[in-house]
Amino acid sequence: MAKKRTKKEIEADLKRLQEAAKTATSMADLTELTGLSRSQILCTFDKYTDAYQELKEQLTLNQKNRKDQSSSEKSLFTIEEEMESRKFDPSSMDAVTSPKTLEIPDYEPDFSAGFVIDASIMKIKDLDVFIDRLLVTEGKIILTSITIQELDKMQSFDDHTAWCARKFLAKAVKHPENFLSVMIDENIGIPDDCIIAYCRKYRDKVTLFTADKVMTLKARAYPFPVEVEYFAANDSLDELQQTDKSKLNTLIPAKLVNGTLKIFDFQTYAQSICVISDDKWYLAGPKELHIGDDILIATQKSAFVTFAHYRLVSLEPKNNCKLIFNKRLAFDELSSIRNPMYQTFLQKFRETHNL
Repeated sequence: MAKKRTKKEIEADLKRLQEAAKTATSMADLTELTGLSRSQILCTFDKYTDAYQELKEQLTLNQKNRKDQSSSEKSLFTIEEEMESRKFDPSSMDAVTSPKTLEIPDYEPDFSAGFVIDASIMKIKDLDVFIDRLLVTEGKIILTSITIQELDKMQSFDDHTAWCARKFLAKAVKHPENFLSVMIDENIGIPDDCIIAYCRKYRDKVTLFTADKVMTLKARAYPFPVEVEYFAANDSLDELQQTDKSKLNTLIPAKLVNGTLKIFDFQTYAQSICVISDDKWYLAGPKELHIGDDILIATQKSAFVTFAHYRLVSLEPKNNCKLIFNKRLAFDELSSIRNPMYQTFLQKFRETHNL
């Protein structure tokens, strides 16, 4: 992952992006004109959302004023492909071919910029934050047929990766306008080579996101290399379950029944509980818990309300969750929290308890 930028550096990058937007028509143009990677651009816009909206409108206007640009870019792309085909022969790769032959129709994907996701990304820190940042961009989040298969297998793992895979697939289903699923040739070699080959075909449009070191190096090794953003894998959540018990909490409302952790009482005279699992909200029990579930708890006291957000990291009866956020709120402060998820839950709490 790239070195973390300072606030001044981010502000300087924003000015460069605003200047580049005067002539740019796509995310690819912005990266070329500013020298910033797509992930750096995303992080910059994450800090300045108003500026992002203005820049997006400017790009749309520029696209309308340059209607003939696509044909000239296509001609350039064809020439570049011809040059590369003389330098690289895919058949020379050491391939373990599948007995099945999958014929992929040749078509031009309908997107100006995209981010090809490798399943290894499920191991990075704060995956949900990473996804939310991608969702506010104009680029498509691309899932190849191979990545979808790998994510499906990950769902059965007995660790935090399973939750990440379920979360990612749920986001893809919920936001079809942001995600693009593509069938790719799965007979080129090992799965990584197949994904890289797809990225190379559309390298003027896509960036490969991966946490696999070997895949990163291979993607950069070809003539006209793929643009790739490497993210260091972070196993801290898995390690947390096993070693760092001192930083964990016990989810008191959860009970272990026949080897399954469940919450039965969601609403009492003074307390409300919400379980968020795979982007679905549960306000009544019993509800079986899974690693990665978010649990929101609000409790009415005599003169205030305590609010807490926990994330389940283990299915053990004790030391099974991590505290994400907590705050003591006066009754007239329940609507002051800006987080949309917290706002929705606390509004339901107020209605249930007549506050």
